[in-house]
Amino acid sequence: MELRNGLNRCSFLYMTTRPERFRVRAMECHIAAQKAKDPETREAYLELMRYWRDLANEIEHFEHSWLDRGGI
Repeated sequence: MELRNGLNRCSFLYMTTRPERFRVRAMECHIAAQKAKDPETREAYLELMRYWRDLANEIEHFEHSWLDRGGI
């Protein structure tokens, strides 16, 4: 998949952190929820959005605490 600036999706993924990529996934779920006509489907997308966002926050917290303890 090619993005507008000529980069492909694969190279974009390597230029971002895992939490950032997970937040992009959360945003994609939010957009899908807005487009969903069925209330159950909408809620499923919103739940996935929350999981992606929470995972990004947990990883970010873990990485920061690991670095604070002297990790590389």
